[in-house]
Amino acid sequence: NGDTVVKKVIYFDHGFTAKYKVEGPVFNNLQQDTITFLAFDHYGRPKFENYEFVLLYLSESEKDNQLYHQKYQYDPVKKNEKGTWTGLKGESIAELFEKKKREVFKARGLFE
Repeated sequence: NGDTVVKKVIYFDHGFTAKYKVEGPVFNNLQQDTITFLAFDHYGRPKFENYEFVLLYLSESEKDNQLYHQKYQYDPVKKNEKGTWTGLKGESIAELFEKKKREVFKARGLFE
Protein backbone atom coordinates (compact mmCIF):
# COMPACT_ATOMS: atom_id res chain seq x y z
CA ASN A 1 0.00 0.00 0.00
CA GLY A 2 3.04 2.27 -0.11
CA ASP A 3 3.23 2.97 3.65
CA THR A 4 6.74 3.33 5.03
CA VAL A 5 7.51 1.91 8.44
CA VAL A 6 10.38 3.53 10.31
CA LYS A 7 11.86 1.61 13.18
CA LYS A 8 13.83 3.50 15.75
CA VAL A 9 16.48 1.47 17.52
CA ILE A 10 17.70 2.68 20.88
CA TYR A 11 21.01 1.31 22.06
CA PHE A 12 21.83 1.11 25.74
CA ASP A 13 25.12 0.77 27.55
CA HIS A 14 26.50 -2.64 28.29
CA GLY A 15 27.34 -3.10 31.96
CA PHE A 16 30.32 -5.08 33.24
CA THR A 17 31.60 -6.04 36.62
CA ALA A 18 35.38 -5.87 36.47
CA LYS A 19 37.95 -7.19 38.91
CA TYR A 20 41.50 -5.92 38.64
CA LYS A 21 44.72 -6.46 40.54
CA VAL A 22 46.04 -3.24 42.05
CA GLU A 23 49.71 -2.75 41.20
CA GLY A 24 49.70 0.38 43.33
CA PRO A 25 47.31 3.17 44.23
CA VAL A 26 48.03 6.44 42.47
CA PHE A 27 46.05 9.30 43.98
CA ASN A 28 44.05 7.45 46.59
CA ASN A 29 44.51 5.17 49.55
CA LEU A 30 43.28 1.77 48.42
CA GLN A 31 43.74 -0.79 51.15
CA GLN A 32 43.29 -3.87 48.98
CA ASP A 33 45.28 -5.71 46.35
CA THR A 34 42.29 -6.22 44.04
CA ILE A 35 39.31 -4.02 43.25
CA THR A 36 35.90 -4.74 41.82
CA PHE A 37 34.05 -2.00 39.99
CA LEU A 38 31.26 -1.46 37.49
CA ALA A 39 32.02 -0.25 33.98
CA PHE A 40 29.55 0.78 31.29
CA ASP A 41 30.26 1.07 27.59
CA HIS A 42 27.92 2.08 24.78
CA TYR A 43 29.95 0.28 22.12
CA GLY A 44 30.45 -3.15 23.68
CA ARG A 45 33.29 -4.32 25.86
CA PRO A 46 35.43 -1.65 27.56
CA LYS A 47 38.57 -0.89 25.56
CA PHE A 48 40.75 -0.72 28.68
CA GLU A 49 40.64 -4.52 28.86
CA ASN A 50 42.87 -4.64 25.75
CA TYR A 51 45.91 -3.56 27.78
CA GLU A 52 47.94 -5.54 30.30
CA PHE A 53 48.45 -2.50 32.55
CA VAL A 54 46.15 0.46 32.69
CA LEU A 55 45.56 3.53 34.83
CA LEU A 56 41.84 3.47 35.58
CA TYR A 57 39.77 6.41 36.72
CA LEU A 58 37.17 5.31 39.26
CA SER A 59 34.64 7.09 41.43
CA GLU A 60 32.95 5.82 44.55
CA SER A 61 29.20 6.27 44.79
CA GLU A 62 28.03 7.98 47.96
CA LYS A 63 24.77 6.03 47.74
CA ASP A 64 26.13 2.50 47.83
CA ASN A 65 29.93 2.80 48.22
CA GLN A 66 30.25 1.02 44.86
CA LEU A 67 33.20 1.87 42.61
CA TYR A 68 32.32 2.99 39.09
CA HIS A 69 34.65 3.43 36.16
CA GLN A 70 34.54 6.95 34.68
CA LYS A 71 33.15 6.05 31.28
CA TYR A 72 35.83 5.66 28.57
CA GLN A 73 38.56 7.11 30.80
CA TYR A 74 41.78 5.14 31.14
CA ASP A 75 45.42 5.37 30.17
CA PRO A 76 47.53 2.38 29.14
CA VAL A 77 50.75 2.34 31.17
CA LYS A 78 54.06 0.49 31.29
CA LYS A 79 57.05 0.32 33.59
CA ASN A 80 60.11 2.07 32.24
CA GLU A 81 63.68 0.83 32.64
CA LYS A 82 63.87 2.53 36.06
CA GLY A 83 60.78 0.66 37.27
CA THR A 84 58.56 3.75 37.19
CA TRP A 85 55.06 3.60 35.72
CA THR A 86 54.58 5.88 32.71
CA GLY A 87 52.15 6.40 29.86
CA LEU A 88 52.96 4.70 26.57
CA LYS A 89 54.61 7.93 25.33
CA GLY A 90 56.67 8.36 28.51
CA GLU A 91 54.28 10.71 30.32
CA SER A 92 54.36 10.56 34.10
CA ILE A 93 51.30 9.23 35.93
CA ALA A 94 50.82 12.74 37.37
CA GLU A 95 50.83 14.24 33.85
CA LEU A 96 48.23 11.72 32.68
CA PHE A 97 46.00 12.43 35.66
CA GLU A 98 46.33 16.22 35.41
CA LYS A 99 45.40 16.11 31.71
CA LYS A 100 42.23 14.12 32.50
CA LYS A 101 41.45 16.43 35.40
CA ARG A 102 41.84 19.61 33.30
CA GLU A 103 39.93 18.33 30.30
CA VAL A 104 37.44 15.48 30.76
CA PHE A 105 36.75 15.60 34.48
CA LYS A 106 36.41 19.37 34.59
CA ALA A 107 33.90 19.14 31.71
CA ARG A 108 32.00 16.48 33.67
CA GLY A 109 31.84 18.77 36.69
CA LEU A 110 34.11 16.61 38.85
CA PHE A 111 36.76 19.33 39.30
CA GLU A 112 36.54 23.10 39.19
